[in-house]
Amino acid sequence: MTERTAAGHDREKGGREGAAPPRPHLFQAAHPAYGMGTGPPRTGARTSASPWPGERPRTMTLLLPAPSPRTPARSRAIVSHRASLTRRARSGAMSGAASLALMLLLPLLLGAADAPPEIVAQQGDVKLTAAQIRDLVDHADPGLRAQLQANPTALVAYVRDQLLRRTLLAQAHAAKWDERPEIIARANDAHDAVIEQTYVASRIPIDPMYPSQAEIAAAYEANKERFAVPKMFHLAQIAILVPSGAAKDVDEAARRKIDDLRQQGMKPMEDFGALASRNSQDKSTAEHGGDLGWVREDALVPGLHDAVVKLSDGGITPPLHSAVGWYIVKLYASRPAAVAPLDQVRDTLIQAMRQARAQQSTRTYLENLERQDPITISSEADLAAKVSTAH
Repeated sequence: MTERTAAGHDREKGGREGAAPPRPHLFQAAHPAYGMGTGPPRTGARTSASPWPGERPRTMTLLLPAPSPRTPARSRAIVSHRASLTRRARSGAMSGAASLALMLLLPLLLGAADAPPEIVAQQGDVKLTAAQIRDLVDHADPGLRAQLQANPTALVAYVRDQLLRRTLLAQAHAAKWDERPEIIARANDAHDAVIEQTYVASRIPIDPMYPSQAEIAAAYEANKERFAVPKMFHLAQIAILVPSGAAKDVDEAARRKIDDLRQQGMKPMEDFGALASRNSQDKSTAEHGGDLGWVREDALVPGLHDAVVKLSDGGITPPLHSAVGWYIVKLYASRPAAVAPLDQVRDTLIQAMRQARAQQSTRTYLENLERQDPITISSEADLAAKVSTAH
């Protein structure tokens, strides 16, 4: 599900799921790590033979983490490996102390390999583990990969986008959208395009030194208008949510509450961030003091835009109404419209220049193919007539 923020962005709902450590239990002879069951251990202590000659048998009760469930094949492998180690210990290939230590640590060492993957991002039933995200980053375009590795904010935005796309894809699969003939054809076209582009890139690799610093500077000067940045606002909000279809008195109570919070926020020494953390019902921003970050002027929804552009730095809007309730927005600071400096757009510019060079390489390669083996096509009128007749 999504809900609308004051800045006009859709925000997804979804909890974060983490794997809790396994609760310990008493380790006994029928420990599941040895493939002898997956339930709780039998009660009672185990009497074992001492590894030291002449010493009396002893009774051992150890507090160890419960192992993860295993497949039959995994259990058989563990049993076989344990049996091998046990034979070595009993044959004298290990010292008595070493054999005992190995027997005690083996369940822990084998169980650790079966630890469930840690889920670090989730939207409904769609989940991403740290390992999956690392794989996505590793296979990303080199420019994007460098940005994600260097900028945690960009990484969070990338993961958010991946979750949304996977959720959308799951919905499409559930609706069997991928089985429609026209969608299959378009998917095949996209698949073929990737093969074509990467094949040409392998045959005509782009100079790794392209573009040079001079070429970057020249491209920047020639395209400065494309790097214009509109006026920016650093905003924070406090929101009081109103359920859809709520009675008029409920909506009015929410308006009075947001107006009261505005009066508190306008006091000279009042910390708006702390006020938002305590009172805002938009949990995703409340935990950050209501901070919405820097927002482009052209990204503000109309009602909010009209209120924000009238504020001076430090000002607070009057209560504003939206489809989800009432909110107020504080303007921390603003930046005038300007052209982004080269340092800020260098990576984007380099990526665009290399992509343009790759497209030119593809065109050149195709032209060479046609020169080597000329193409024969019916006349335009003949071709159009035959295609039209076929339909």
